[in-house]
Amino acid sequence: MVSKADEVRVRISRDQKLDLSAGLPTNGQTTKRGPLAVSASMKVQLHGEPYFNVQPLSETEQLITNSSFTEWSFTVVPLQSGDLPLHVSITAVVRAAGIEKTKDFPVKDEMIQVRVSPMGAIESFIANNWQWLWSTILAPIALWLWKKKAGRNQPPRSGNAAPSTDGFKKQAAS
Repeated sequence: MVSKADEVRVRISRDQKLDLSAGLPTNGQTTKRGPLAVSASMKVQLHGEPYFNVQPLSETEQLITNSSFTEWSFTVVPLQSGDLPLHVSITAVVRAAGIEKTKDFPVKDEMIQVRVSPMGAIESFIANNWQWLWSTILAPIALWLWKKKAGRNQPPRSGNAAPSTDGFKKQAAS
């Protein structure tokens, strides 16, 4: 849903038989799996601009061990609704004789279906348009209420005073 943070995790292991989805949430979540050449050090980045706000929760570059998996976590906040692209970039890092070389693997693009709830749409509209709302709706209503209250506090006119167009009260003839 728009403006609702979710967590995206990327797991890499040298052991192809390891269950990488163990312990991951299953309600409404999807798990993708595929072969990948693995080096001793890997980099994972998640890109979603301008559709998502992506915050990494782990280091971009991590070591890959022989015994378990390595995990990268990201907090992802959709900024609009629709079918939006989220890019996963995976890079193998190799160091030899003090020289670092990298191998970028094909970027994994996922189309993420983002829905918007009615309340989320209202909250997003208010958050993005508060200046406009204040000047065109709230300020005039506040002014009207103030004038209405000020009108109640004025003393009523006496019955013998005739209305005037020049700003002075005219006394009725007796």
